[in-house]
Amino acid sequence: MMVIKKVLKSFFRNLKKRYWYFKPYYHYQDVLLDLKKTIKKRKKGTQVFLLFSPKEKKILALAKFVSPLFDKKVFGFDCGRIEYLIFSESSEKNFQEKFVKEILKENKEKQFIDISIDARDIFLAKILKKIGFQEIKNHRFYYKKLADNFKKNLAKKEILVRSKKKEDLPILKRLAGLSFIYSRFYWDRNFKKRAVKKFYEKWLLNSFKDEKNHRLLVATLNKQIVGFLDCKVLKINKRKIGIIDLIAVDKHYQGKGVGKSLLLTGFNYFQKRKIKEVYAETEEDNLSAQKLYESLGMKVIAFKKSFHFWNAKR
Repeated sequence: MMVIKKVLKSFFRNLKKRYWYFKPYYHYQDVLLDLKKTIKKRKKGTQVFLLFSPKEKKILALAKFVSPLFDKKVFGFDCGRIEYLIFSESSEKNFQEKFVKEILKENKEKQFIDISIDARDIFLAKILKKIGFQEIKNHRFYYKKLADNFKKNLAKKEILVRSKKKEDLPILKRLAGLSFIYSRFYWDRNFKKRAVKKFYEKWLLNSFKDEKNHRLLVATLNKQIVGFLDCKVLKINKRKIGIIDLIAVDKHYQGKGVGKSLLLTGFNYFQKRKIKEVYAETEEDNLSAQKLYESLGMKVIAFKKSFHFWNAKR
């Protein structure tokens, strides 16, 4: 284990100028610690792949593969995800293709596998397409650092934002089910539309129940529910960050300040918990969400591409 730790540290030390993708709020140290925990615990459904050069005594590539139980439960078939895929600068191009193929071979029972990569990594995108992955969607990651003097006084007075209530659930599920049209699952024709709708309804239901890590904010106008925001608190090692996990506004009330009121209240919620970093992700074609985030000072910090692979034997 000590040898692996030293080799991993050396690998990450030489990656600073290399395109790679996990999630923008994960630093190199976070991924390193995550790998150590994964190797140590050997969690079922999780695999770590390493391409090691005995001659050079260093890692040329590594990947983490997970089996999302939530996806399997909703869609009804085995799903897999290459959570991160990182190559060293010295790894040869033909080895990179073989490495990805080996991951697929080891998980041939999976009917569906997805991966997200840095949008700038054109060569890796070509490798994935050559192997059989389909490029589905482009995404943007947004970031905002909350100032100490942040206030929510810009929220519209006629729009009331409050915590969710038990009786809100049916309406919130309906709104969540209608918010999937920008989803990468929606744009993959292999997924049935009703299954994608169910995916977002279940997502909302899980957030509704998980009061420890999620705070569901509900927007009402004239006592009618017109939108919601799912605020997620994520702990990464010793720091906590805020995630805009899901936001939805009734289409009849879009452009009336509902989304802005929800986000401002969400920022206030995070600040009260001494969380300074807030992140959000949206699709490249979701212009209304981009406009909303940018209007409140959120900055684009990363672009990613999502790819889907379907097993021919499914």
